[in-house]
Amino acid sequence: MRKILLFLLLLPLCAMARFMEGTVTMNDGNTKKGYLEIPAYLDKNVSYRTEEKGKTQKLSINDVASIDIVHKGKPVKFVSTYVAFFKLFNTSEIKVEKRKFWLEVIKEGKRCSMYAAYSGWSPAAGPNGFANADVENEKYFIKKEGVDYALYFYMVLGKGGGHSFKLKKTKSIQKEVNLHFGKDCPGLFDLITVEDLAEKGFSLIVDLYDENCK
Repeated sequence: MRKILLFLLLLPLCAMARFMEGTVTMNDGNTKKGYLEIPAYLDKNVSYRTEEKGKTQKLSINDVASIDIVHKGKPVKFVSTYVAFFKLFNTSEIKVEKRKFWLEVIKEGKRCSMYAAYSGWSPAAGPNGFANADVENEKYFIKKEGVDYALYFYMVLGKGGGHSFKLKKTKSIQKEVNLHFGKDCPGLFDLITVEDLAEKGFSLIVDLYDENCK
C-alpha cells in the first residue's frame, strides 16, 4: 500500500492521466495532431484521440518516433528509443534492451543528446535497469550521433522529478562523464563549472561536447 500511495503522490508529467493537446510523429514522418496521454517510461503504447472527448486509439511505441506537447507554456518532447546499460561490474560491455522505451528530451545537440526517464516507483529503478527501488528517481541517458540506442548516464534519487534540482560537480558525475566521453573528449569534465552545471543541468554536457570536442 505504501508503494501505491508513493506512486500516486509522485506522478510526474509523463504519468498524467488526462489527455493533452499535442502532435505524434510516426516513424514514416507522418504526423497526427490531436490529444494524447503522455506515456510513462515503461509503456508500450500511447493513447491518442483526434478529439479531446473522442474515441481512444492505442499507438504502438514501435510505430511512433516522438511526441510533442506544450506544458505550462514550454515545449516538451518525448522520443521512443532503445536504451542500454553497462553490464554490472563491467563498464567495457553494454546490454541493449530488446524493446523501446519513452524518454523525455532534455537537450538535443548536433552530435549527442540527453534524455530523462522519471519513475515514482519502478521495478526498473536501479542503474542497471533491473534493481528494485522504493524511491522516486530520475534516470538520464546519452545518445551519441550514429548510435541507435540511448546509454544510461546517471540517476538522481529522491528529487521529485521535473528536473528542478540543482546539480553539483561531484566525483560521481566526473566518473560518468569520463566513462562516456573519455576517449573522444578526455578534457570534457574540466570544462564544466559548478555555476553552469547548477544552472543548466545535464544539458550543459551536450553543449560543451558540441562546442569543444571533435
